[in-house]
Amino acid sequence: MGERQLLDNGDVVPLGGRAFEVLTALVEYSGKLVTKEQLFERAWPGVVVEENNLQVQISTLRKVLGQGAIATVSGQGYRLVLEATEIGPGAIPAPAPRKHNLPKPLTGFIGHEQDLGSCAQLLEQTRLLTLIGIGGCGKTRFAIQLAEQVLPAFRDGVWFVDLAPVAEATHVPFTVATRLRIREVPDIPLEETLSDQLANQHLLLILDNCEHLLESCAQLAQRLLQAAPNLRILATSRESLGVAGEQIVTVRSLNAPQFSADHDIDLLSTCEAVRLFVGRARLSLPTFALNSEIGPGVADICRRLDGIPLAIELAAARVAVLSVEQIRSRLNERFSLLVGGARALPRHRTLAAVMQWSYEHLASRERQLVRRLSVFAGGWTLDAATAMAGSPVDQGDVLTLLSGLIDKSLVEVERHGDGEPHYRMLETVRQYMFDRLEEVGETSMARTRHLQFFLDLAEAIHQSEFSGNSPGSFVPRLSRELDNILAAHSWCDVVEGGSELGLRLVNAVQRYWVERRHKIGLPPAEQDPLSLGYRLVVEALARPGAQARTEHRCRALYGLSSLAFVMRRHAEAEAHLVESMAIARELGDNKILAARTGILTMFYRFRKDFVSAKSYAEETLSLARQSEDKRTIAIAYLRLGEVSVSQNAMAEADSYLAQSVAFARESCPPIDLASILVEQASAIIWQGAHERAIAALREARPTIDAAKDKVRSIQFLTAIAALAALRKNSVQAARFCGAVQVHAVLAWISPDEEMRLAQLITSLKHTLGEADYAAAEAAGSELQFQEVLAEAGAWLDNLLRQGW
Repeated sequence: MGERQLLDNGDVVPLGGRAFEVLTALVEYSGKLVTKEQLFERAWPGVVVEENNLQVQISTLRKVLGQGAIATVSGQGYRLVLEATEIGPGAIPAPAPRKHNLPKPLTGFIGHEQDLGSCAQLLEQTRLLTLIGIGGCGKTRFAIQLAEQVLPAFRDGVWFVDLAPVAEATHVPFTVATRLRIREVPDIPLEETLSDQLANQHLLLILDNCEHLLESCAQLAQRLLQAAPNLRILATSRESLGVAGEQIVTVRSLNAPQFSADHDIDLLSTCEAVRLFVGRARLSLPTFALNSEIGPGVADICRRLDGIPLAIELAAARVAVLSVEQIRSRLNERFSLLVGGARALPRHRTLAAVMQWSYEHLASRERQLVRRLSVFAGGWTLDAATAMAGSPVDQGDVLTLLSGLIDKSLVEVERHGDGEPHYRMLETVRQYMFDRLEEVGETSMARTRHLQFFLDLAEAIHQSEFSGNSPGSFVPRLSRELDNILAAHSWCDVVEGGSELGLRLVNAVQRYWVERRHKIGLPPAEQDPLSLGYRLVVEALARPGAQARTEHRCRALYGLSSLAFVMRRHAEAEAHLVESMAIARELGDNKILAARTGILTMFYRFRKDFVSAKSYAEETLSLARQSEDKRTIAIAYLRLGEVSVSQNAMAEADSYLAQSVAFARESCPPIDLASILVEQASAIIWQGAHERAIAALREARPTIDAAKDKVRSIQFLTAIAALAALRKNSVQAARFCGAVQVHAVLAWISPDEEMRLAQLITSLKHTLGEADYAAAEAAGSELQFQEVLAEAGAWLDNLLRQGW
């Protein structure tokens, strides 16, 4: 039997087995009454169940199909109102290419039907439409619904950009580029790249939550609209952007009941605010139903909350533990308490009243936790929440409290694949709770705990990457926590002992910036990781008290030198490295000094001062042996091998690199061992030692594949290309060279790698001739990075099958 699926524009809609059986029966009798008995027999054959089980399945289907899709025939059963059309096998078209990234709402859209139509018309007439209104009035949900409605009108799709988590104005272009899957081009302003990429696009760009980034959003919107004549922008904000030609629409609150309608259930059921309350109440209490007894109370709640969707949803979430009358009486008691004061706009006062009511009706431990959670930027994990709760505390207790906050719509759950769930607050809720945190005088304590948690996390990750078997696995984790890392860094300006804590923090995330820049499979970063990392280290080194010549400062200067080196700011890199070495000598720490001296080897090698380079590499080896640091011994032999490669002394390089591999097996993280193996393979390929080169590449490949690191993958591809050339497979080598040249643009590769690649290309042109080389190179340049990696792996596997 074929697989059963419910599709929405090609996307699979999750649906349980019982609900699917009920839907199938309704479709078979489309437009006709299907009795409850028929549905029970279809979905629960031979089983006696309570009637509310059927009601739950009908409610599920209505959420998917729309509230009006299934009609209730009082006392008898149900009828499918939607028109059903039967089509033959194979008539369902293949899913169309994805042309949007709109969030999939978990609940139905209620109200604003006429407003949607008028806004759709406005989008035909204006190029910038801004939806304005207070926080919680439903601007985002309205924008998503409008975008779904107008999607067919835009050839290149509809693209949604959530700006709520963006803290700095300079991050706006990076966030937009990330959502549009547009990569930054070196030395070209990102705004210019965006303008060029969108110039001929016919699409709708949604900028959501612009209010805290008005100037940056306005500037970007104006520039993009000038560059792209077929672009439309839909913005949501608490204020207009102030751009010429901007069309402003105020998103109104939902229609609330008038006093005359209080006892008319049929009329109440058509009221937008009441429909929202009932729908959200059923999420907390599936048996909730509007009747003449509770109707007046629901009407009063919706009216008192001015029809503001967020306020209504927060109130409706309490029906699981309070009656409607209890909810209404509590609103009466607290509704006049205004957080914003007498000068706040009426709607601001109303929303503040909802927030305050929700807050004050939490248990004391829930209030304490939700206040402290407000210091997180961009979300948190259960471990982080436990740290904020204070000690002694059981994680199970924190989970219970957190679950309560989720049930009350104050906290949301976010899942990233099969990984650990993340939790977050709506920004309006977070801001309110942070104000409460300041009122009780807990801000300093909470932010210090927040700093300590993320410092401990970063240092633990830093230590684990040297022993773990998942190279680069820390990058996605730290990427998710980047906003929290930045917030912790900022708090170091204020907290006692912040200078040392700040240095420790930037030292712990030192490797992240380079690894994030070159990580394969992650979306473009909102800001260039190297520049951001460099700025943080500079700020940490400049704090009062950070000038003390300690190990922490020594390590931070080394990290700054490494970043500057990769950014090709070699003079700065050398200056920072020399100061770091001076501190290491003062501290008498040969282990630290050896690592710094090894980096100095690279500076002289790239200047082609191979005598000095070798001298520093030998000093590195001597210092590492004195401190019995096997990892640095491995690096020292690597540096000696690199110097020998630069001098074209391949036999000597092979000897050094073999010793580097031996020590790396005992002491280095797997990814460092893999890099050394590739370097060794690159050296011995040119000596004709194909078997050993293939063995080294075969050993390195799984680690490099798992790490998804572009720099190391480029090094691997370059070695494979050289091997292919020496195996007389020149066309294949040229394809690999073409791919390497394209994909190395945004990845840092050393001057040695550039030199080797240039030599290889010259050799291949001589072997194939200019025309044939150009054709093969062009074919390789068209390959996606993952495609060329797969092709290189398959080519290597084929060699192994042939007995090499």
